Amino acid sequence: MTRGVCGGGLRRLGAVLVAIVAGLVCAGTAVPARALDIRDDMAFEAVCQGNSAASCYVLAVGKITADTPRAFRAFLEREQPEGNRVLLYSGGGNLRAGLDLGSIIRQKKYETAIGRWQPDGTFGEVINDAYCMSACAYTFLGGTVRRIEDGNRLGFHRFFVPNREAWERAGLTQDDALAQGQTESSLIVAYLVYMNIDPRIFVLGATAGRNDMYVPDRATLEEFDLVSPDGFAPFYLEPYKDGIVAASKRVGPTRLYDEITQVTAYCRRNEPHLLVSSGIGLPEDLPDPGDLLVSDGKGGVQRIRVPRERMRVRSGKSVEFRLDRETGARVAAARAFGVSVFLGQAAGGELRGTVPLIEGDRRMLEAAFRFCIDR
Repeated sequence: MTRGVCGGGLRRLGAVLVAIVAGLVCAGTAVPARALDIRDDMAFEAVCQGNSAASCYVLAVGKITADTPRAFRAFLEREQPEGNRVLLYSGGGNLRAGLDLGSIIRQKKYETAIGRWQPDGTFGEVINDAYCMSACAYTFLGGTVRRIEDGNRLGFHRFFVPNREAWERAGLTQDDALAQGQTESSLIVAYLVYMNIDPRIFVLGATAGRNDMYVPDRATLEEFDLVSPDGFAPFYLEPYKDGIVAASKRVGPTRLYDEITQVTAYCRRNEPHLLVSSGIGLPEDLPDPGDLLVSDGKGGVQRIRVPRERMRVRSGKSVEFRLDRETGARVAAARAFGVSVFLGQAAGGELRGTVPLIEGDRRMLEAAFRFCIDR
């Protein structure tokens, strides 16, 4: 068994928080020993699920100690890992170090996720039966994009002032200890605000028993911004020139390679078009054909190759697909469609994204492909 025990106060929270003295203690909770040396001090390893950098993680496994932030910086400098995601698996540890670790993650613009890594030869896979508790939960909140797949848990608990023996040993009176706890609590809330997280989660964590964890359900994770919104908003219609266009905008932040910010559908010269917009600069000449991945919602996915002569880069930020009528009909009837455009390694690798469709979306796509803007 291992126990997540948080000790020490907050000293720095990124570039905006101030130093405070040690003394805050977290109620621990017993968690079962698992693989990947979770009982040991936190260690790091660079791993990948495949050859793409988008499949790579930095594993962060074990108990967070006062030395963990320094070790993490040293690891990044030494290893220069691929990708931009940190996979956390920890029962907790030193609170101040957990906050510092979260600040480094935000500074480096890394994403965070929770999971247990299962190696398989050169590569491996993420097993969704892991947890990130106590100080680790605050580290997790440092991610620019935060994902928790079903089966994993994020846990908070209440903070309390050290017992009498501890504060007397530190030369503090009871009033000093209480005042220090109040100050540190306010700085934790400041950390949450700095990370753009709903600070009410600190209050909910306080509802847990001394040795219990508050584990938010999916609705709370989303309501309190503990996880990032995902996917695209429903399509909407707008009149344009002689016809109409249908568009869907990304709901949450973009990710490595998944840089699509908007998909727009319209008809021009009696042919359906898709305009895929991104937040990155695109090369003027695309080296390869593009792919549309059309899903029927039952596990079946059809890959449709779009020749380079039917694609063009517009304004340096968007790729326009000129579709034939049959392909346009398949996209409009799909349960979801994905886009994949290889840009060349020097230009960023790949532009891709997946747009789920509901019945209203399909009707709007059908209308946009029918009523041409240049009739």
